[in-house]
Amino acid sequence: MSKLQERIVELVEQGLTIAKIRAHLTIEDYPAKDISIALKEAGVSAKKRSFASDFYDYLVEASRTEAEAEAYILDPIHGGKADDDGKTNIQRHLSHYQAIADLTRRIHAANKVETEGE
Repeated sequence: MSKLQERIVELVEQGLTIAKIRAHLTIEDYPAKDISIALKEAGVSAKKRSFASDFYDYLVEASRTEAEAEAYILDPIHGGKADDDGKTNIQRHLSHYQAIADLTRRIHAANKVETEGE
C-alpha cells in the first residue's frame, strides 16, 4: 500500500467524506490525478453515506430489538444537526425508521425459520 493510500485509509477512519479527503490531500500537495487513482486503489467509494444507509446496514447485520433500533436512531452521533426546536429530521421521522426496523426483524425471523427448516 502506498503512502498516499495509507493516508486515505487514515482519513476514512476519521470519518471524513470523499470531498474532505480530497481537500486534505490537495492541501498536502498530492496531485488530483494521483488522489483519484489512490482512492480507487484503496477501495474508497464515492457513494454518499447517509443516516438511512448506515441505519439499514446496522439492521442487516443482525436482528435488532425495538429498543436497540430506537437507541440507534436517537443517538446524537447518528442523528445529525438539531433544528431550533432541538429536534433532528431523523427524530421527526422516528416512526418511519421504527417501521423499517420492525420489517427487518420480521425478515430476520423468517430467514431463521427457513434456515432451521432445512
